Formats: sequence, C-alpha cells, structure tokens
Amino acid sequence: MSYELRHVYLSVKSLHTDPTRRGLVSLGLYDDTGLSYYAINADMDTYRVYTHVERDGTFWLRDHVWRHLPTLDRPDRLDFAHPDVKPFAQIREEVALYFTTDREPHVYAYEGDDDMIRLWSLWNNDRLSTPSTIPTWHWDLRAEQFRAGDPELPPHPGRPHHALDDARHDRLIHQFLLNAGQTCGASR
Repeated sequence: MSYELRHVYLSVKSLHTDPTRRGLVSLGLYDDTGLSYYAINADMDTYRVYTHVERDGTFWLRDHVWRHLPTLDRPDRLDFAHPDVKPFAQIREEVALYFTTDREPHVYAYEGDDDMIRLWSLWNNDRLSTPSTIPTWHWDLRAEQFRAGDPELPPHPGRPHHALDDARHDRLIHQFLLNAGQTCGASR
C-alpha cells in the first residue's frame, strides 16, 4: 500500500440490540473519487428491524431507515430480488474488495463508533480474519465538529438515514470542516 491517502466515508444502519449479522440492515461507502458501495443485508432479521420499538416508544428504524429499502406488495416485505439486497457473505467479500486499492484508506464517519464495529463485524470482529486492508480506526466527524466549535453543518443533500446518502453527506461534512481548517487531517 502506498502513502497516498484514500478518504472513505462510512455509514451503517443496524438494529443496535442485535450485534450479529442479523442486526445489520445496510452499509454505504463513498470515497474521495466518487467510488461508492451500497448493500442491504438479505440476512437481516426483517421482522425485528421493522417492528423494533425504541426506548422512547418510536419505530425509528421503520420510520427512518426501512422506508429507503426496496419492498414488495406490503411495506413490511423486503424485496429480496432487488440488486442492492445481498447475502451477508457477499457483502463481506465486496467490502473487502472495495478497500483493496493501492491507496491507504482513512475512514470518516459521523458518530462512527457503531459504524466501525459493524464494519468489523463482517469478519466477526476477529482481527486475524479481517483483511489487512480494512482500517482499524476512523476519524469521527462529530468529534471534529465539536472541536471546531460546533458549527452548523451543510444540509443533507439526499435521503437522511439512507446508508449511502449518509456516507456522501459525511464527505460534505469533512470537506466543510477541511475548508474551515478545523479538522484533523486538514493538512492531508
């Protein structure tokens, strides 16, 4: 791997109460060249994702994430034939390929601790089986926003809570903070 950097923006949607492969809903990756990856986990527990009630009594996943997923004749039925809906093992292989380049990937995510844990969960959080090209740390854009004095961020240009659109928005946030000279990695 060379010393040329590749900025990769990550957003993962998941059922927080289920850290297994069944709790992964969707994953979006977007890099500084515009190369993107998006997948919906065919192996998710669709019933639990659709019916999960948050502590505040809301159906947050259904109301904010599920509505972006391809469905069939009823809104609670995922369209497993849609090309974005892929088995967990296929997502793992494709994500490994996405990170396999000659540029060193630096991952950026907004409040990204859960996103990184979900990324590593593609390999059961086992560092020995995780490909060496998968980063082991990330820049947290929320922390950088706070460090910069908590400025108002650029508006979301796409569909909020859609994993790929959120990854694209993370790139806008990073660029905004870089242009202000107020983020880690500003000289990179």
